Amino acid sequence: MPWFEISLVISELIALYLLCCIWKSGDILFFKISYSIIAIIPFLGPLFVFWITNMPSRQAEIFQDQQRLNTDVLDRWKHVLDEKSPQRKFRLWRSMFEKNKNDDI
Repeated sequence: MPWFEISLVISELIALYLLCCIWKSGDILFFKISYSIIAIIPFLGPLFVFWITNMPSRQAEIFQDQQRLNTDVLDRWKHVLDEKSPQRKFRLWRSMFEKNKNDDI
């Protein structure tokens, strides 16, 4: 029986940590409240919230596909990918990345 209480306490400590992370995040209030309610459910709540909230950050606009029905990323990067010289390819890649570096969100 003590293992159950110990695992319950550990689960709720993890939930408290997740609550701190949730309320410091940039999510909208609805998601913060929803995640908080789910996080306090013993055992599976913290795992579920961690799984939901562990999303990668958005990429710079230069790496995103901006058109709905066809891919425009290849069109923007075609001149870099077609370059034969590795040094020139790297310089082109770096110039495109630096030019759009400020687009990160």
